[in-house]
Amino acid sequence: MFHRTIVITAIAISAAFAGSPAPAAASRQLTGLRTRAAAAASDALRLEAMIGSEQFSSQTGLSYLAGLENDLHRIGTEVAGLYSRKDKLTPGEREAVETIVPFMEDAALASNEATTHPRGYAERIARDAHQVAAILDAYAGQATVANAARSAD
Repeated sequence: MFHRTIVITAIAISAAFAGSPAPAAASRQLTGLRTRAAAAASDALRLEAMIGSEQFSSQTGLSYLAGLENDLHRIGTEVAGLYSRKDKLTPGEREAVETIVPFMEDAALASNEATTHPRGYAERIARDAHQVAAILDAYAGQATVANAARSAD
């Protein structure tokens, strides 16, 4: 619940300070988010594999989870900032941001639950982060096609 509160609070704070992102800046930000979400998915899968290992120590797992939670928090803060300015985004950017918000919220909830019951939650975080990366990857492909079409005109 704590991380969901952070995401929701970040959305509210960002709305209060909402500025208009430059179109290229929002696109670059989404590209960066895609990269960080893919890395978070990979880290979460690594954590899930560690949990299943006989050599797993809860201290190492919690340390690794703390790093993953920090990454998710940074991603969530950026998504919240974009979400608060969604009326200034292109339709494709807006759709991408609106689509990834539920996955980020679920990843935040799962990371909170993982602190007490890591098994299974790390896999859920990986699925959510992978979905975010895939959605943003699809957005990047659509943006590339749209930019090529505009250039051809």
